[in-house]
Amino acid sequence: MKRCRVAYKPGDWVSILPVMPQPGEPVEKFKQWPLGRVVGTHTDGRLDVETETGETKTYSLEQQQEGDLQKLPDGPMYSAGQTVEVLSVSHDHQFVEAYVVNFNDAGTIDVKYSTGETKVLPWQVWSTQIRGLELKHMCGGGEGQDRMRFAFMETRTKVRSWDITLIDFLGTVYPLSLPTGMKVGSGSYSIATHGAMTLRQLGLENGMTISFWRD
Repeated sequence: MKRCRVAYKPGDWVSILPVMPQPGEPVEKFKQWPLGRVVGTHTDGRLDVETETGETKTYSLEQQQEGDLQKLPDGPMYSAGQTVEVLSVSHDHQFVEAYVVNFNDAGTIDVKYSTGETKVLPWQVWSTQIRGLELKHMCGGGEGQDRMRFAFMETRTKVRSWDITLIDFLGTVYPLSLPTGMKVGSGSYSIATHGAMTLRQLGLENGMTISFWRD
């Protein structure tokens, strides 16, 4: 099914349809859409896109309408002050916490570790060397006849920092109606008792699965 034509301009960020994995390769590889950046446009609708490997590929209008490219939202993907995890050689090739100092128009990110060490990350390594904070939880569901129409599904909520309070975090997930609290593993944290504590103080870590409850 062809999609409506999307307007692109140089500098736009896109996700690129990955190549199907070869026999024996993990299917997970196909689920990871590489990042690209539009570097040129043509009057016939073709796009020149720079890939993470530094190669420039041209996509026809038909390829775009078939879904080979997905335009990402305008604006920086990371913002100053945001907490992230960065792959660090000086930390035994482990992901360690850092925060974004600046997102540059050229497509680089300046990050700073808690040790004071700084690092510049070009966009070509973002998919492998930097990751944002997120927590997984189920959403959806309904009562009666709505139960089938609104099936539960896993979603991932982005977290700007582990230093936000529980009540502020819950407000980002449910801005119109706060739940009573949040469950993490065997722990339960209510707004009444733990609302002023930060996610860091509650022991949250990247990728954890959480749930919510209401009285």
